[in-house]
Amino acid sequence: MEKEITNITENETRKTNKILWQAPEHEFFTKGPIWYFTSVLIAALLIFISLWQGNFLFAVFIVIAELVLFFTADNESPNFSFRLEKNNLFINEKFYSLGQFKTFSILEREGDLSDLEFQKSNNLSFSLKIPVKSSDIEKVRSFLHNYLDEVEHNESLIEAISRFIGF
Repeated sequence: MEKEITNITENETRKTNKILWQAPEHEFFTKGPIWYFTSVLIAALLIFISLWQGNFLFAVFIVIAELVLFFTADNESPNFSFRLEKNNLFINEKFYSLGQFKTFSILEREGDLSDLEFQKSNNLSFSLKIPVKSSDIEKVRSFLHNYLDEVEHNESLIEAISRFIGF
């Protein structure tokens, strides 16, 4: 079942000075039998190593983690509503002031979704990453330039690995 990704309309942006869109929480990757087989194989290898080392608690953890992964891997993420207006960002009903962010970056990818990432002013805080329909990136970029500086997006190792393994 494909998640609906709604476009930002030019008319909405001009009339109300706000941008609205809906997108899934994250991009969904279909996982085939090879993905599941590899997952079980890696878990079995880790269980064997942990039992060989006498670390039974780690073996139990691996079993629980594999079961959770196995049963949740095919769950599609829920759709979220996003709204940029004035100096604010709304995700569903959660409110963020754009003033609490230092910069933003955009990772344009092939396909329907690109990543919009906000870096918080406090370096100890995590960044906020939200999906945007690739065709709407320029509208979002021009809106955000009124409030924040744009920096180049540097994809982290974890992001690259998760994209590679399809999760």
